Amino acid sequence: MTGESLVVLLVTFVALFVSSIAGYGGSLVLVPALAAVIGPKEGVALAALLLGWNNVFKMLAYRRTLALRQGWRLLAVTAAGVWVGTRLLIGSNDRMIMWAIVVVTCCSLVAELVLDAERLRTRRHLAIPAMAGASMLSGISGSSGPLKGVSIRSLGLPRLEHVGLAASVSLVADGLKVEMFAQAGILRAVHLEAAVLALPMMPVAA
Repeated sequence: MTGESLVVLLVTFVALFVSSIAGYGGSLVLVPALAAVIGPKEGVALAALLLGWNNVFKMLAYRRTLALRQGWRLLAVTAAGVWVGTRLLIGSNDRMIMWAIVVVTCCSLVAELVLDAERLRTRRHLAIPAMAGASMLSGISGSSGPLKGVSIRSLGLPRLEHVGLAASVSLVADGLKVEMFAQAGILRAVHLEAAVLALPMMPVAA
């Protein structure tokens, strides 16, 4: 195993652990690190593959609290937004993608410090537009930024339902991205090998 592979696996475990606890945030750790190690497009693609598999384990762990009845509309919005964003990423050059990753990551960190999560609760009118923006950002940069959190928090769900719905939305997003990246030839055998090596980490993190 190369030093690069070890770095990928270490960062992957940290990202999966963060994602499993909070319901999202894993991409903020994983995407910038993978983009720096293997390149922006391939980094976003591998992150989608790893986080997509991890979301399967998360949905099993939270299977009784997925809150699909309250949030099914967000799944449809997610699919449409991710399709548009991923098409933009596939047609962009590495420099543009790296700038998108940097901007979204920085905005997400600032939002976590500034936004008052409690004030967002029960503001349901924010759910659909915020998720539309989140899914497009997820497609173009690999991360949904602060908007996915804004969308799901606005539904006012209890914590376990909140995390369960976040996992469901993320699975739709990552699954669609993986399919589109595979069709575009961005995912390669080396990515599948890294995903297989990371697979045992996922039930532990979940």
